[in-house]
Amino acid sequence: MKKKTVWIDIDNSPHVQIFENIIKALEPDFNVLVTAKDYNQTLGLLKLKGIKYELFGRHPGANIFKKVFGNIFRAVRLAIWATGKNIDISVCHGSRALIMASKLTGIRSVVMFDYEHSERFLKTKFGKYLLVPSYLGKDYLVAMGYPEAKLTEYPELKESIYLPFYKNDPSMKERLKLDMNKIIVLLRPPSEVSHYNANVSYDLFSDLFDRLSTDGRLQVIFIPRYDSQKEKYKKFIERENVILPKDVEEGLNLIYFSDLVISGGGTMNREAAAMKTPVYSIFQGKKPKIDETLEKEGRLTFITNKEDIGRIIYKKKGDVNIESDKNTFDFIVNFIKDHA
Repeated sequence: MKKKTVWIDIDNSPHVQIFENIIKALEPDFNVLVTAKDYNQTLGLLKLKGIKYELFGRHPGANIFKKVFGNIFRAVRLAIWATGKNIDISVCHGSRALIMASKLTGIRSVVMFDYEHSERFLKTKFGKYLLVPSYLGKDYLVAMGYPEAKLTEYPELKESIYLPFYKNDPSMKERLKLDMNKIIVLLRPPSEVSHYNANVSYDLFSDLFDRLSTDGRLQVIFIPRYDSQKEKYKKFIERENVILPKDVEEGLNLIYFSDLVISGGGTMNREAAAMKTPVYSIFQGKKPKIDETLEKEGRLTFITNKEDIGRIIYKKKGDVNIESDKNTFDFIVNFIKDHA
């Protein structure tokens, strides 16, 4: 019997983690085609994981008009590429270009997302199936106006999809020259090109980085989102206790060997919460429901102003057990198989 074809589009670095083992699980029974966009550390992580892909476009930057036309242009290119490939279903985590390309080519799309305030029109109008974590919740989204018939809820968080496969790599400590007697702080700045951060001031992050980089108790691992942030924060990066990795490092490994995480929002915050590493969010946009829930559970703390910086607790975290079952992963894989 001829294999069905699944198309997965990866347009941001966290999606490499999400789809790596999904791809492996599908490959014995399906033809799996992978496309990617050059954004953040996406291509470096794909190379690190050995995932073959076809490259279509790069992030156009913060300009709203360039982003709109960039997504449309990428969608057209993807639609042309997909035509004639007999694709049965497409899958993404919020890729606008894949959603549009799937609509143009008549391919049913599975659209995963976990931030309710991100772009809604394309997902709700053009996406065939909408997959969301239970920490976000189907009922909550329906109350917001999302179409109930398209929504399916999967267990836990999206980070629960890939956490069961994580194995720590101690060689990273040597590569980064970590001093494990010091408090290791993993620091990631906020996005400066995302629409939900359009009106955000970055003074808070600069103040925070200044304080961290002059505290002798700490070693700060700085993970910029893109090269321009290396230049923007150059004066802090050059300080003695700041480490800027030369090559792409796996996010879960960075979190595992860190004592606390301070990040501008998104996946890294939730990974830290799932891995029982203290995490402080400096996300300044509309607060995600998932993060608010994690805050109520005591698994995440919001830093919203300069005074809040004093709330950060610096201490070694000790050993933690991060074992996780595969229920979430199995749910996603079976959903794709059943709907292909």
